[in-house]
Amino acid sequence: MINKCLVLSTFFGERRAYPYNEDITMEYLDKYLDFLIKLDSGTDSDIIIANHQHKEDEEELQKQRTAS
Repeated sequence: MINKCLVLSTFFGERRAYPYNEDITMEYLDKYLDFLIKLDSGTDSDIIIANHQHKEDEEELQKQRTAS
C-alpha cells in the first residue's frame, strides 16, 4: 500500500502581502482546509502543515505580542 499526503507550506509571521499576519493566515487556512477536506482526490491522504519560521522571527513576534 502506498501512502499519500499533501504538504502545505506556510508562514505565520508578518508579511508585506496577503495574508499579512498570523491571524489572517489562520483564517485563510481554516477556509482552505475545509475545501481540501471536502475535495475528493480519489484516494486517501493526509494533510501536513509545515510552518517556515526562524528563531529570530519567533523572538520578534514575542516582542510584538508583549508590546500590544
